[in-house]
Amino acid sequence: MIRLKLESGGAALGFGAEPVAIGRAETNQVVVANRRVSAVHALIVPSGAGYSVRDRASTNGTAVARAGHHIPVPKDGEVALQNGDRLLLGGEEGAELAVEIDALPAGAGRIESTVVAAEEPGGRGAAAARAARDEAAARALLGLADEMAAAQTSEEALAALEAWAQRVLSGCGAVGVMWRDAEAGDWQAVRGAPSRTLAERVTAEKRALLLLGAELAAVVSAAQKPQVIVAPLGALGALQIDARSGSGFSAHDLDLVAVGARYAALALERLDLEARLRAAEQQLRRENRLLRERQARGEALGGRAPAFVRVLGELDRVAPAATTVLLEGETGVGKEVLARRAHERSPRRDKLFVPVNCGAMTETLLESELFGHKKGAFTGAASDKRGVFEVAHGGTVFLDEVGETPAALQVRLLRVLQEGTIRPVGEVIERKVDVRVIAATNRDLKKLVQEGRFRQDLYYRLAVFPLRIPPLRERREDIPELAGAFVARFARELGKPVPRVPEDVMGLLLAYAWPGNVRELQNEIERALVRMEAGADALAPELFSEEVQAAGGPAAAGAGAGPSDLRAKMAGYERQVLKETLAAHAGRRAAAAAALGLTRQGLAKKLERFGLAPPARGTHDEE
Repeated sequence: MIRLKLESGGAALGFGAEPVAIGRAETNQVVVANRRVSAVHALIVPSGAGYSVRDRASTNGTAVARAGHHIPVPKDGEVALQNGDRLLLGGEEGAELAVEIDALPAGAGRIESTVVAAEEPGGRGAAAARAARDEAAARALLGLADEMAAAQTSEEALAALEAWAQRVLSGCGAVGVMWRDAEAGDWQAVRGAPSRTLAERVTAEKRALLLLGAELAAVVSAAQKPQVIVAPLGALGALQIDARSGSGFSAHDLDLVAVGARYAALALERLDLEARLRAAEQQLRRENRLLRERQARGEALGGRAPAFVRVLGELDRVAPAATTVLLEGETGVGKEVLARRAHERSPRRDKLFVPVNCGAMTETLLESELFGHKKGAFTGAASDKRGVFEVAHGGTVFLDEVGETPAALQVRLLRVLQEGTIRPVGEVIERKVDVRVIAATNRDLKKLVQEGRFRQDLYYRLAVFPLRIPPLRERREDIPELAGAFVARFARELGKPVPRVPEDVMGLLLAYAWPGNVRELQNEIERALVRMEAGADALAPELFSEEVQAAGGPAAAGAGAGPSDLRAKMAGYERQVLKETLAAHAGRRAAAAAALGLTRQGLAKKLERFGLAPPARGTHDEE
């Protein structure tokens, strides 16, 4: 607690941790009826060093009397108080207040420094204007601004700042800089040996201070002890300039340093931001490269089957354009992998590829996911959220299972495709977006249009470039390549040697119909690798599911089959492939031959050999 008592008489007034206003006006906590005292003359404020007195731009000034010394309080400056001090308000004919301190505020300790002069809070313009009145000072500040603008690194900027201080301050001694790590919340001296306590103080107060030496245990006149100017460098740190032995600083020096530190802070903040952006960009490039490499290793396409080669060719032709693509095909055929391939081969490859499963969310969640929402737009909307169309600006949005989109959202999707605008939920203003849309479906959208369950205008906007992805049963010749890629991938991920795929196992894979397509094949291979015993060098039929084993007939799961049994089984597989391919192409032999990579004559011979067609008798192939 601090007690204040007028020397002319009266009771002592006690105060705790709240500021105490002193002046002639009745609104002050301590009212002093003296004509030399201003209406609001001074303020007693608790501080980390106990209590301080702050002059409020009084007409006749404030001073502190201590041990035979008078310490003037600068205009809008402050001086720390000690028990037994006397406050002198208004000069010789003014009033005196006795100071009694018997308990310091929480956190108070020894007096570390005394403010000789201080930059006015929010008074940046005033300091700059005062400095500009001195032509030499103005030139020095302009020179510093040029050097800060030219600096390429923080180290260059700090070196230029130190050199500038040595040039313009006649009493300049050591120059130090404290840097604050915002993430770690810690301080580090990056130049000289500055005081962390002073750095924290000026950063918190956001103003430059001219102080007596921080090591003082008792306050004496400024002329008897070294001085220091401390100024914040924005939010990054603080600049500390110590006076040379026998020298001191003036209020003009404080103005120069305050303005110069702001120039330096702008440059340092710019350089810090540029450095962090470069680091973030490099990190993103590394992650992007790793993701691409992982994708290239982990998502096998396979592409020797003529039907699939045609799809890849068409996809690569449309990839560089902004054309909307509709990928049609059964679940698991690799529609998202192909969409990523189109994105990676487009001018948008350095922007985001954002997939959205339109069938996996409720209508409200899907609307928010696609278009975003404003805070409070609906229950649970605790903050603003950007939708994927806005997040993927400049990139690609992949709408998987677009046939499952609710009718109400189909209208909004149509507007994105037509106008390139979105409106977040709860927002009234539309926003422009630049995205390339690739959609995918495992349903017959034309049939949905006929049934009135999908908008016809949206269908034609999506199906600008439709591509049908053939199921795996129509491209069985790709199974060995796909299986080999998956075996290598999962062996690497599981830390196992890459096993062989024997002929009997490959026969099973070729014979199975794969209703789940490439995804099912991938799952079967992964499961087989997990089940494989340590030390085994080859996959075995029993490692696969019962459905896959059953595809080869009753003996498929047995071990020790002889060569003749194997040839018989392989012939059976080949016959099954021929039957399924013909069925998939409605009996059209020319189309089936193209899908299998055979000539029409070669297909006819195989059909005759397996008893799937009567011998040719001069009739032509039906189309």
